[in-house]
Amino acid sequence: LNQLLALVIAGEKTEGGTLLGELHVSKTLLEGRLSGEKVLGFRSRLFAFPELLDSALLRAGYAYDSSLLAATTLTHFPFKMLQRRAMARESEILEFPMTFEDEGKDETLGPAPGAIAATMRKVADNEGSFVWLLSPTGSPAKKALLRAVLDDLSSGIAKMSLAEGARFWGARSKARFWFASGAGGKSLTLHLVLPGRSAQGVSFALSRKINSCKPGRSSEPAFHVSCSGKILTLE
Repeated sequence: LNQLLALVIAGEKTEGGTLLGELHVSKTLLEGRLSGEKVLGFRSRLFAFPELLDSALLRAGYAYDSSLLAATTLTHFPFKMLQRRAMARESEILEFPMTFEDEGKDETLGPAPGAIAATMRKVADNEGSFVWLLSPTGSPAKKALLRAVLDDLSSGIAKMSLAEGARFWGARSKARFWFASGAGGKSLTLHLVLPGRSAQGVSFALSRKINSCKPGRSSEPAFHVSCSGKILTLE
């Protein structure tokens, strides 16, 4: 804990601390206040990205991270963090690039709610994720900005916590599927291998309009599908 305080006081300079130690201490302190809840997500201060961050997060029990900026990674899609930045192997840590953050900035000089909502809609049109950093100790003006932006969004855009997003994108990345033609080529069977019930909400876009859809014989009793136009959704 003394090392943790020393890091905060020293600002950007690290003295006497370790990456794994800092991850473990902060996680333990938070979980001690959360009555049995687990802390699974992390964001480094000042968006620092040490080389072994993926390994340390995995060893400390985290599932996802948001320490990289969308403008730096050039994507609004979550992805598996690369192990040791080697570009050859993926980590099990899911990375959610941060789209918008204004920490330490005057909220009166920030973008208008309409401009943020327009960017959110553009990201959503491409089925990406708009990740917004809003500190729980933020000013009332920033919380009001969040409410105004969310109120301005259309109902077709899903709003999730990062934990919900991690469950969805984690299931999507593990889903395996293939098609088989039916008798006479008049139907298609979509075969799925899914990681449990966390795959709810995963959808498939086909090249042609779907006339009808129903679960196959091997599906679980609680498994349902719906189809509209060219979209098939697991419910």
